[in-house]
Amino acid sequence: MVSHCRLDPASGRNAGTPSLRICTATWFNPAVWLEDGVADVIDLNRAIHIVGGDSAAGSLRVALHLSHDQVLVNEDLLSCGPAPATADLGVWRSARESYLREIHVEWPDFSFDEYAANGLLMNAERLGHEQSIVVWAGQGLPDQLLLAWVVFLFDRLNRDLSKLAVVHFEKLLPTQNVLSLGEVSAENIRDYRPAPHPLNPEEAEELRRLWKVYTSDDPATLSTYVAGSSPMPTAHRAVGELVHRYPDVRSGLGVWDERLLRYTLDKGPAAVRVIGYTMGSSRSLDWQGDTYLFHRLIGMAAARSPLISLTGSRTTMRTCEVKPTSFGQDVLAGNANNVHENGIDDWIGGVHLSAESHVTFRSGDSLILR
Repeated sequence: MVSHCRLDPASGRNAGTPSLRICTATWFNPAVWLEDGVADVIDLNRAIHIVGGDSAAGSLRVALHLSHDQVLVNEDLLSCGPAPATADLGVWRSARESYLREIHVEWPDFSFDEYAANGLLMNAERLGHEQSIVVWAGQGLPDQLLLAWVVFLFDRLNRDLSKLAVVHFEKLLPTQNVLSLGEVSAENIRDYRPAPHPLNPEEAEELRRLWKVYTSDDPATLSTYVAGSSPMPTAHRAVGELVHRYPDVRSGLGVWDERLLRYTLDKGPAAVRVIGYTMGSSRSLDWQGDTYLFHRLIGMAAARSPLISLTGSRTTMRTCEVKPTSFGQDVLAGNANNVHENGIDDWIGGVHLSAESHVTFRSGDSLILR
């Protein structure tokens, strides 16, 4: 297959890109464009690619015939658990590993060392040595945060952003949104192959702002961001859905706990069935995986006044059964408030909701700020 580059017919340069040419399908026999004797092309078969998760990495390797070390995998979803505002990558790693050990109940010694060969953070120094780097992202919050995280890493390590390009893989069909690259197959990538584009300065600055919003310890920062506009509307919508993670002023439940509790009542007692319905109930840009949701179920069962009763395994969802307690049903009905009864210890980005501090509640789509 001959590669295809998007060129401006008048100038012979790529439309809309003053200094960087991109081959969108350099699968087997890439054409190399030269300018002043220097290669000026992103060859997808030779670039380093960054994705969120092992499933996405596997599909991409097959689709583009990439070697194992051409794909860097972000070590975690980023969108849940503590996200401290720190420039110290050691502090960041420690906070994330501690949280991931907590939710991976079958992997209590989890470490980013498991990703020594191809983890993004573990191989961040490579960002300064590669000629072309391509980040792939769906519409979902984890992938949008990945874009911001990559820009943060480039800035933190003083790397050149001009070598960075982005593939926004947003749709398979006009009505089928892609939340995560992990949803798509190698065949999907080959068939649809959305074109990469260089990250322009406005986008880079917006992703810096997004990362500051996400890691801020002040809920008002998120509220202000949501009320404004953005040159990256998909990222703006995805981050905006974090508002619904805050506890509802009436029930004291965030959106995922509310859905889990409701499906425990409607679809239980098998925990795997409850989690399956919870995951499938919404195509929210703030999507979550089964490990996170199982951890939330365990937490509702372990509360001082439990919202659910749990039997069977607390480490394997397939052998776990859950039922709502009378208190849980009162909370669902709006007749009791979970935070008032049980307190709270939760993270939404950089915000730590705890009984020792003022708890920010939500009413509808808005935060109730002091």
